[in-house]
Amino acid sequence: MKIRECSFVEAILWLSEILGINPDEIKKDNNGDNKHVKIVGKLVELKSKKKIEYKQVDEFTLSSIQDMIHPWMSKQGFSIKTCQHVGIGYGIHGVLNGRITFPIDAPNGQIISVSGRMPDYEKLEVPKYYIIGHSQVKNTLWNYSRIDKNLSEVFVVEGFKSVMMLYQHGYKNSVAAIGASLSMEQKNLLLKLACNITVICDNDQVGEQFGQAV
Repeated sequence: MKIRECSFVEAILWLSEILGINPDEIKKDNNGDNKHVKIVGKLVELKSKKKIEYKQVDEFTLSSIQDMIHPWMSKQGFSIKTCQHVGIGYGIHGVLNGRITFPIDAPNGQIISVSGRMPDYEKLEVPKYYIIGHSQVKNTLWNYSRIDKNLSEVFVVEGFKSVMMLYQHGYKNSVAAIGASLSMEQKNLLLKLACNITVICDNDQVGEQFGQAV
């Protein structure tokens, strides 16, 4: 699609023509012996999948977040400019009260989830993170909406802070899986970029598993 500047359907028809396959006959083939038929069949299957519908976080949640940079972020080595670039805020009431907030964006920039990080979670004996809209997290990659879609390389990391540190050092085309695994939806988002993928893993066993998964 990217190389030929065409639609998804046109791309399928183009591949089918090269392979000498009739797209209408693909699903009728039950032998499963033809590798090329399987490939184009997978494309048809992807085409028929229901499009992901992103739901924006409710207004009550958004109104509970204040545009404030918590001193903890500075202690972690982040500048105000970096924090503002990714929309870091601070929860002032509700379940996010006292938490540094990381807005999680859909590919179109819509805020579909919010992750709240408690600075002194051990001292307060509360969970380190609290995520609103958790079910939608694996349908996106954090910072995906902000990167240049005509890039030649993308950096894939596990979490928010890694993306922010890369940005602060001049590497603006980075995204986070928001965890140590990749969903099929996240893989598809990466493939749509049609560029080189560099994985930067945390220096532990989980990080190594994440790198191999990507």
